[in-house]
Amino acid sequence: MKTLAFIVALGLSVSANAVEYQATSLVQIPIELLPSDTNKAALYLGNQQLIMQSKENVRRAEDIIKIRPQDAAKQITSLDISQVQQTSTIEIKCAATDPVLCSDFANALGQAYIDWHKTFYTNLTTHPFVIEKATPAGRPTGTRLKNLIDSLEQKDK
Repeated sequence: MKTLAFIVALGLSVSANAVEYQATSLVQIPIELLPSDTNKAALYLGNQQLIMQSKENVRRAEDIIKIRPQDAAKQITSLDISQVQQTSTIEIKCAATDPVLCSDFANALGQAYIDWHKTFYTNLTTHPFVIEKATPAGRPTGTRLKNLIDSLEQKDK
C-alpha cells in the first residue's frame, strides 16, 4: 500500500545582509487518494496545495510550534508550496533567518496538513504520516560561510 510520505531536506543560502536557512518538505500524496481521471487528479493535487498554504493551515502550523503569528512573519522570509512536476508530490519550501524555526515550520506545515487530512477524512484507511523530519543546520562559521559566499558570487558571474 502506498502511503503519504513526508520527506524533508534542509539547505542554506546567504543573502547580502543575512544568513537565510531553507527547509524543504516533500509530501507524497498516496495514489489511493487520487481520482483515476488524470484531469481530476491534477485538480485534486492543486486543491491540496491550496489547503497546505491556506491561512488556516499556517495558523495550525504556528500552533504546533507555539509561535505567535507576528513573530513567524518577522523571521520567515518566504514560503512556497508547489507540485513536483509529473508526480503526486507536494513540495513545501520555507526560508527563515533562524535555522530551528525554518526546519520546525517546514515540518509543522506538513504535519498540520496531515492532521487536517486525518480529521477531515475519518472514513479513509490511508492517511499521511511523517517518515523524516528536517533538522536545523548550525550557523555557518568562518571558512564555511566564506565558501558559501564565494560560491554564490561565482554563480552571479
